Amino acid sequence: MMATYSIVLPIYNSANTIARCLEILVCLEGIQKEIILIDDGSIDATPQILDEYAKQYSFIRVIHQENMGASAARNRGIEEASGEWISFVDADDIVTEDYIAAFDAVKDKADVNYFSSRIVTDGYIGEHLLQDCYYEGNASLEDALIALKLSEDKYEHYGYTWNKFFRASIIRDNKIRFTEELRYREDEIFTNDFMNYAHSVRTMSYIGYNYHYTLNGLSGKIIPRDMYGLYYRKAKVFLETLNDKGLLQHELQYILRAGYNAFELENSPSKYLHSLRDLLGVVKKYDKIIPQANGNDYYSLIMKLNNNHQYQVL
Repeated sequence: MMATYSIVLPIYNSANTIARCLEILVCLEGIQKEIILIDDGSIDATPQILDEYAKQYSFIRVIHQENMGASAARNRGIEEASGEWISFVDADDIVTEDYIAAFDAVKDKADVNYFSSRIVTDGYIGEHLLQDCYYEGNASLEDALIALKLSEDKYEHYGYTWNKFFRASIIRDNKIRFTEELRYREDEIFTNDFMNYAHSVRTMSYIGYNYHYTLNGLSGKIIPRDMYGLYYRKAKVFLETLNDKGLLQHELQYILRAGYNAFELENSPSKYLHSLRDLLGVVKKYDKIIPQANGNDYYSLIMKLNNNHQYQVL
């Protein structure tokens, strides 16, 4: 029988936190679910802990693979999932007791469903709340993006994969996957790809997730600079779908930063010029918006490069 909910956990060296995480998940009663644990080549006691849980609970499956990164682990989980809905949980986090039940009670479920979250870091707890809203259709979906990216408390709910339920058929039918070579905002790129096919979004005021920021495990990693180019190319595509000035400003701060960092890594004259032309093309297209964006510093750097360069692109 198909599991209604597939919960995917990418796990790497999480022996100190994974039991705490799983104890809540296994106690979610009255819900048809499967928990898919992807051990991404852990070298601590994590594999043994996962195998013990799988022995105790028939709805838990463990897959051991060589270390390939969080995106590859999530992709494996997607391939194994049989549920109508897919969610992603990190091994050092804790869901709330009604994590699934609160969503299961929603009458009209959207293609992607966001719930509010609680962020825990260094003893500080901050709640980031959404309003209960349903958005459907292209125009309404941009309103959803505004609510998710430009919230009143300046917290961006949009890109994270751990604060939402995805309609699994959209992922399967369109072969949506995480970009495995990307280590910078890869969850956002996955969400962007999903939103290309989504027709509805729901936001929920219910706090369903406690996100624990840590320098261990899969969070708190240093960003390799060569990741910026890949992110830049993919994020630019999503930028083309936006119309709202505030959203454009918000996205440009990340895109200009990524593009500039990628540009600095070019080591041949031809790639250097190509990268510069590409960056200046973005600047030219959004010139009326960029000076007011938070990425203003990168805008200035890019313009300075152009003004000092023998080859004037603009």
